[in-house]
Amino acid sequence: MKLTIAQLAEHLGAKLAGNNDIDRQITAIGPVEAAGEDAVTFIGDEKHKAALNSSRAGAVIVSKPLEDIDKPQLVVDNVNAALIETMKLFAPELQA
Repeated sequence: MKLTIAQLAEHLGAKLAGNNDIDRQITAIGPVEAAGEDAVTFIGDEKHKAALNSSRAGAVIVSKPLEDIDKPQLVVDNVNAALIETMKLFAPELQA
């Protein structure tokens, strides 16, 4: 599946903050350290914020805007719920 950052934000009910590159295509979800430019990542707590500065992720799901991060940010009330919803969009379903 491919979604723009703007489409993903709309699907999650997220507010956009940070870099305005909202037309970038997102095709995957990944951890901060491994996410590429076409992937969205997430920050659930402050201890991972430092790793975000060197991450290649195309966007990040956060619970509050991060002023010193130059990436599109999808601001949600519950990062874990948004993560689960995003995984449903991008992770293939397992066949029994």
